[in-house]
Amino acid sequence: MKPSIFRLYDIRGRYPSQINEKEVFDIAANLGAVFGENKKIIVGYDARKSSLPLHLSVSNGLKLAGFKVVDAGLITYPMIYFLVSRLKAGGGIMVTASHNPKEYNGLKIINSFGTTLGGLEIFKKIKSRKPPIFRGGKFFEISKSGNDFQKKYAQYLSKFFDAQKKIKVVIDGSDGTAGPVVEKLHFPKNIKPIFINIVPNGNFFSHGPDPIKRGATKKAAAMISKHKADLGVIFDGDGDRAVFLDDQGRQIRPEKIWRLLTAKYDFPRTICTVIDGFFMAILKKNAPPSFKAAVKETKVGHLFVRKEAKNWNADVGIESSAHYYFKDDNFSGSGILAMIKVLNVLSILPYQLSDIVKMLPKTERVPEINRRFFRKKLPALYSKVKKVFRSKGRIYSLDGVSVYAKDWWFNLRPSNTENLVRINIEGLERKKVLFLKKELLKLID
Repeated sequence: MKPSIFRLYDIRGRYPSQINEKEVFDIAANLGAVFGENKKIIVGYDARKSSLPLHLSVSNGLKLAGFKVVDAGLITYPMIYFLVSRLKAGGGIMVTASHNPKEYNGLKIINSFGTTLGGLEIFKKIKSRKPPIFRGGKFFEISKSGNDFQKKYAQYLSKFFDAQKKIKVVIDGSDGTAGPVVEKLHFPKNIKPIFINIVPNGNFFSHGPDPIKRGATKKAAAMISKHKADLGVIFDGDGDRAVFLDDQGRQIRPEKIWRLLTAKYDFPRTICTVIDGFFMAILKKNAPPSFKAAVKETKVGHLFVRKEAKNWNADVGIESSAHYYFKDDNFSGSGILAMIKVLNVLSILPYQLSDIVKMLPKTERVPEINRRFFRKKLPALYSKVKKVFRSKGRIYSLDGVSVYAKDWWFNLRPSNTENLVRINIEGLERKKVLFLKKELLKLID
């Protein structure tokens, strides 16, 4: 087993040079050291060309280890949480590389409690175990229900609809697995969906599986204009991200979507990441006195957000990467549920979405900066940053180093998978943000 494919959040690499049929077979055959006594395991996959053969190898490895495999077929990642709970399974595995390019693939694994099992955690438990001899092809019978799981999941999600007025929404499936589920939703009569890129295609011809990537919103924005739609939503390759566009086709920050949702949903406790906290505080400060919401920060990444949301008994968790985790869905991270809740809120407000966005405060933020930097040198870098900015703001070391001032903020943190340092800077004035960028790059370069 290649140690490099075991990452903090999941197991991931290029196919077939890093991750392939033998690698996932070896991993699956040793998961007896990871899962509990319940031998029923749900296995599904995304739309990538390599996912089906990898899915078969995972299933064969599990069967060899004595597990009962339930083949969920083509699914979204949040469906794994739904199926593990509904079928009372001992865990679930999805073959997916999420929003990564088509050349990548990987495994996302959860246990019977719906807890994400990180790649590094799994590697520690199985690295000393001897893998069995790899056998290709299908040599075990696998329990399979096909698209029935998509239908059941769509029925479950449809119960969350509560739209009060007519809304027209453009829905971009990004050629991923969210498309078939969205098509099976029972939309209320007053919701008119306009589907694009809804058929799964492992080549991701539309704009790639990452909805945040430059140019990914272009077609959806054009369709909003053409059909005079009220909003648009773009899902990622495995349906756990949702990027929202207003009626003018402009992308909306997840923090603003959170504030929009509070118009209908009660979120006394919210979890966000360190790179969302500054703007969340501004949104709270500019809210009416009656607005009550405790916000707690955690490290960046769905592994940390889900864990902290459960531990703190939060109502919702959000990430600027367009992830939304709701307590009433066991924090599965369903982008489709986020869409349904946004539609419900818009249906009770007398404004266009673009007007609501204008009412909310605005900050200046530079795109995340990534610089090549060796992890062993990080302590020295952190010391330099703290020395320079100690008298200028409050220093916070939850995830890397953050410095908070009254009208600006920044964070430096290491990549969990590469020798990179990531820099996020935000403030009320663009001039100050650009000055901070210059100062920080001098310290790094």
